[in-house]
Amino acid sequence: MGAGGDFATLTSAVNAVNNSCISGNVVFLLTKPTYSSGETFPITIQQNASMSAVNRLTIRPASGLSVTISGSVNSGALIRILSNQVTIDGSNNGSRSRNLTIINTSIIEPRVILFGSTGTTPIQNASIKNCIITNGNTDKSCVLISDVTTLADPGYFNNITIENNAFRKSMFGIYCSGVPLASNGSGLVIRANDLSATSTNAIQMVGIYLEGVDGALIKDNLIGNFRATDSAVDKGIHLSSNVRNTIIQNNKITNLVYTGAFNLGSFGIYITTGLTNANVTIIGNMIAGIGGRGGDIASFTNPTGIFLAGTQPQNSIRIYHNSIHLFGNTLNASGAMSSCIRIRTGSTADIRNNMLVNRLGLQSTTGLGAAAIITSQASGLFDQLDYNNYSVTPAGSGIKAIGYVTSNSGAYTTINSWKVITGKETNGLSIAPVFISNTDLHLLANANGTLNNRGLY
Repeated sequence: MGAGGDFATLTSAVNAVNNSCISGNVVFLLTKPTYSSGETFPITIQQNASMSAVNRLTIRPASGLSVTISGSVNSGALIRILSNQVTIDGSNNGSRSRNLTIINTSIIEPRVILFGSTGTTPIQNASIKNCIITNGNTDKSCVLISDVTTLADPGYFNNITIENNAFRKSMFGIYCSGVPLASNGSGLVIRANDLSATSTNAIQMVGIYLEGVDGALIKDNLIGNFRATDSAVDKGIHLSSNVRNTIIQNNKITNLVYTGAFNLGSFGIYITTGLTNANVTIIGNMIAGIGGRGGDIASFTNPTGIFLAGTQPQNSIRIYHNSIHLFGNTLNASGAMSSCIRIRTGSTADIRNNMLVNRLGLQSTTGLGAAAIITSQASGLFDQLDYNNYSVTPAGSGIKAIGYVTSNSGAYTTINSWKVITGKETNGLSIAPVFISNTDLHLLANANGTLNNRGLY
């Protein structure tokens, strides 16, 4: 598309697809460096009944060319994908290179990419990969999966893939909202994306947000460096209401530290499914550098690596093989307490083979302290609890607890006292590990003795 091509603009090419039957795979090659002037935004890829597994549409840069699609759409998305079997691939060489930048320059509730369903008809088998996706401000999301008529309302979708993209400047990097029905949202894959931009390009509040999704994989994403001063509760990954049958695996979440004046802290992974038999697995993630002033321990605003925070019962949650390292001295509110894992009343979890290291303490003398695990009661919330390693060594004053139970204000400062009160953790350890760095939580070779080769999967 461009001078000498079949279409002068991306708009005219997409309009041709919208009004034609497709017989065979169609590839639109972007043959000029910029698509802005002459385009009519939003560009909408309409549902096309002739689309199928062998009649797909792919949009990508021509070989060797770096391309930018840029325009302004208020209160909506720059590109709206409403059809099945559509792929936007930003690589110009068939690899994982990111050679396509897509920018919504609007500063009025902008989004960049929408996967939108119409009525109850699901959008299926669509993807965006290998792109740099930039919003005009941090009011809304870079990528949105939802209903098309009312943006962010629950929609219908299956087999949507968001892979190897870099996100810049948004409130939510990726926002997925599904109608809570069995199998709706199944096959959602969010993998290997970079949501760690800094400075003016940083994400404001949430990296990846899901609600109403049944069957997602969130894997190998890099999340961090959110805007630090906004009065918002930062969450790297948030599984919200009615999310089930989902895996959060091998993500790296770092540097979510609230530095504003309110009594807030950040969360690495935040779970509020409100479901019995949620079937959520959190496995192999690295979470480091979560911080903030915190608040009273009863306020649920303290810095936490993984928080099972829902007020409604949620269970069938597995937390395996994660490494969590909190550090610094940021707590500065009455009753503030940091934790690697926290479980609120109503949630239960199977917690095994995790590295729980908390060195996040008080800024001076205001606050309660630090714990590896905070739970509302000593028993009944752990389906299993074993083979975890605990190290809680913040500098300065305050409690330094392996486990803390809010119902009796009990601080259990040794592994043996924690084993007794929980009746579990037979094979638990309390050894200070040596990581490669504060945020690279692989164990330093030949420096960890008993810990070497533990917790692998």
